[in-house]
Amino acid sequence: MIVFIIPLKSAKVSKSWERTCYLLDRTLRSICGQTCDDFRIVVVCHEKPILEFSTPFVEYIEADLPIPSREWFTTNIDKSKKLRIGLERGKQYHPSHVMVVDADDLISNKIVGFVKKNPEQIGWLINRGYIHEFKNKYLYYLRKDFIEYCGSSVIIKTDLFECLFTEEDYYDHKCSTLPAHGISLNNLPFCGAVYSRVNGQNNFAVDPFYTKLLPKGDYIAYIKHLIRFRFITSQVKNEFGFYLV
Repeated sequence: MIVFIIPLKSAKVSKSWERTCYLLDRTLRSICGQTCDDFRIVVVCHEKPILEFSTPFVEYIEADLPIPSREWFTTNIDKSKKLRIGLERGKQYHPSHVMVVDADDLISNKIVGFVKKNPEQIGWLINRGYIHEFKNKYLYYLRKDFIEYCGSSVIIKTDLFECLFTEEDYYDHKCSTLPAHGISLNNLPFCGAVYSRVNGQNNFAVDPFYTKLLPKGDYIAYIKHLIRFRFITSQVKNEFGFYLV
């Protein structure tokens, strides 16, 4: 059993609550497309979202927390508190593992089945994945370092989840806290997620990503950059529950 924890921003700080709910709806459909149903989803929020999608696999926890500003500091505190609330609630399902999923990302439908087959493993890093920016009809493939960019990138044993928090009590999806606990996670052996950017609701991922990676003056590197772009095929749509917003 794996529990997915989704921290959802408040309607009071959302740029568009309708868009926030729409993106969450898409994320939930993606998670629920798993090939194995040995999972649950805990959404921790200030206000329960208004969604078309409904499933018994999702539980909503309306947390009595201060409304944060849009500053990085307060949004990080808010997210970290929601994750701890989600973890405590999720423990009722006795999961072997937990995974944080940001409320606008998509995940592979192979994750739950893979975790179920490997319950003794302490966890995995999603080091390979795709990046998608709003309205683009293509993806950008990262064969490494996906975890550096996307918050939906760590699967870990339930009793080790606290090790992902810094001394300042922030959740760290980059896992820089794990070496101090003697923990090393293997890479997930397949592309695990789609990182959604520039979708109108990102707090910080608001600038085009691809241009940042564009090499200058290096022809070979430029060719390698270009071949990382991928069409959104029917296989991708099926695996990640992908549809354009």
